[in-house]
Amino acid sequence: MLNSAERRELSYQRWEAAADELSMLRTALRNAPNDELRQRHRAVMEQFKQLTDDLYAPCLASASASRGRS
Repeated sequence: MLNSAERRELSYQRWEAAADELSMLRTALRNAPNDELRQRHRAVMEQFKQLTDDLYAPCLASASASRGRS
């Protein structure tokens, strides 16, 4: 079982990998646009958004909780 720091690190590594793939896909789409690349870009973008939400949700939740206590 992973502790929270290990889970966070793994999430960040996945987020970085998705960001790198998005960058490569954008370049590929600029050079030779096609439907297969567009579909892959959409799928990776959705994955990236979910990973971003998962990665930053704890930060946003604690920030909003502390604002609620003020």
